[in-house]
Amino acid sequence: MHVLNGLDLARKLLQRDSGIQVPCITINDPAGGLIGKVPLYGSVERYGWSAQVHATEEFDDGIIVHWNEHGLPKHKKVDLLIGADGIWSAARLSMLKSLGLSAPELTYGGLVSMGPWALFSTLTAFLGFGFLSLERACVMIQGRQGFIGMALFDKQGKKVAWWTSLERNGGYRRNKREVRERYSDWAFPVPQLIAAAETSGDQPFVWPVFEMEKLGHWHSKRTVLVGDAAHAIPPHSGQGASQSLEDGFDVEDLMPTPAAFQAGRQPRVNGIIDEANRRDSQNKGHRKLSDGWFGYKVPGIEEWAALRASTST
Repeated sequence: MHVLNGLDLARKLLQRDSGIQVPCITINDPAGGLIGKVPLYGSVERYGWSAQVHATEEFDDGIIVHWNEHGLPKHKKVDLLIGADGIWSAARLSMLKSLGLSAPELTYGGLVSMGPWALFSTLTAFLGFGFLSLERACVMIQGRQGFIGMALFDKQGKKVAWWTSLERNGGYRRNKREVRERYSDWAFPVPQLIAAAETSGDQPFVWPVFEMEKLGHWHSKRTVLVGDAAHAIPPHSGQGASQSLEDGFDVEDLMPTPAAFQAGRQPRVNGIIDEANRRDSQNKGHRKLSDGWFGYKVPGIEEWAALRASTST
């Protein structure tokens, strides 16, 4: 939320009907026991749009961006393109091609996410028990079989959604029956949520999590990559969205040239990736949160906070 404040977005999000101030994320184990609480400063809302970049052409005096919008092809010549189009980035492919470089291979990391399932009247039972409230607006449950998160989506406490992430090394197609069987012995309200989702007829998004090796180049003369287009942060770090927001915040401050932006950001991002991979290697074979997980300090966070403080004064 510090980054969102810097972009003047936090206030706008909280003014929306769906802008709930979340004091903390509550994390439970499958038996219903409390593992701990992670303090937060707010919640983030996802946005979507219909435009999709599919190619770029770089020239000495600018770059032509080609995209589709509502099924119609469009193009425009601009001075600089900031590629923020995710791990499957078309901007990255075109940029690397202009540099005469090969695109990195993307590999499935063994994790698949499903959701969100939006549930309303079916949730009155466990809402009545106080499992979710404005003070306890986001709950996550972590166990060996997977992860389930649930959150309120409005200030009236009537709209709830939940989602799940599961490990799967043999592929990433999943269905509701498999989700039900995997979580059948978890404590209330997980089986009740799954049963409600099965009767609702909702079709959730299913997205496998892919990983990408570190890029040597985040920029060309006319393109700068940010977020997952430049660095796919391992999902278990919990830093993917945060590092994308930091990129967006820093891309102006640290970019007298594109090379300056990469030089300013890449050491911090690489440190987070290395630490996440180190912890993942240690934890393989026994996926269970412990008190040590909550003691995890993102590498470079103090230096980044000091930088933000110095540039805001």
